[in-house]
Amino acid sequence: MRIHNVGICDKDAGYAVNVTEYLNTEKELHLNVSAFTKMQAVEDYLKHKELDVLLTDDTSGCTESEGMKFFKDVRCVPLLEYRGEEPDGIFKYQDIRTISRELFGKLAPFTENPSKISSCLCVFSPLGRCGKTNFAKALAASDEVRGGLYVGMEDYSGLSVETEASGILYQIKQRMSDIEEILADRIHTFDHIKMLQAAGTYFDMREISKDDIEWLNEILYQSGICTTIVYDLGCSAMEDYEILSCFEQIYMPVLPDEISRNKIQRFERMMRDMGYRGILSKIVKVGVPEADYDSPEMIRAIWKVKHGGD
Repeated sequence: MRIHNVGICDKDAGYAVNVTEYLNTEKELHLNVSAFTKMQAVEDYLKHKELDVLLTDDTSGCTESEGMKFFKDVRCVPLLEYRGEEPDGIFKYQDIRTISRELFGKLAPFTENPSKISSCLCVFSPLGRCGKTNFAKALAASDEVRGGLYVGMEDYSGLSVETEASGILYQIKQRMSDIEEILADRIHTFDHIKMLQAAGTYFDMREISKDDIEWLNEILYQSGICTTIVYDLGCSAMEDYEILSCFEQIYMPVLPDEISRNKIQRFERMMRDMGYRGILSKIVKVGVPEADYDSPEMIRAIWKVKHGGD
């Protein structure tokens, strides 16, 4: 289960620290909470780290959009001195359990809807040789409802030339009316996994857009062929980083060496500079074992990222 990053900024340092300590102590909440007393400290924090939601008694530096407040693209929830001052706020001086329940209501956009059985995931990393494709295949294989579908959109397809099917990017761009029949013909089962090779090389992906991915997902959901779609996405395909906003969760394989850490940090800095904090908040970094997708080691790794195990 994903850990949500929450900030609490209040001029009353004792209040901020007490609420933070309580929320961090309740492990079943799956929250990582940080305390601040000034918004400048929050701004400095956001230069290097991410928050999903910020609770604060100082909204003077926030912008407004669709009835909600934002600070540096982070959702802001006012901490109120008096009940009912603002409809989107949380009253400070109430039972801490009530505060935590109201906080989870604000986290709803980041929390999986338990009634929604279909999900769209992505495995993406600026690193090479990090186990990305094996991890994506293992994610697809882990769906035990109607099965998962692996969608290959790598820089260069890892499937063998003998088994690789034709791509479907032209059909997607043209919004072809018979796309369901085309998909039925192009989706094949290899190693007990349903696979759709959408692109063979990164040249195929340069024109693909967020709208194209959303359209394809809707067709796949309607077909009922799967309950989980897992995209194996290559870096060179990223002409438009808005594509990453199509996915509910982005799993990013990482490596422990210094060069790899530097690459990840530069990627994150670029995304912050481009205003994509919302996308960064969906990323879950994973260490992928050097193992086949159906190995016990990989199955354990998938279980850990899904359930928050150690």
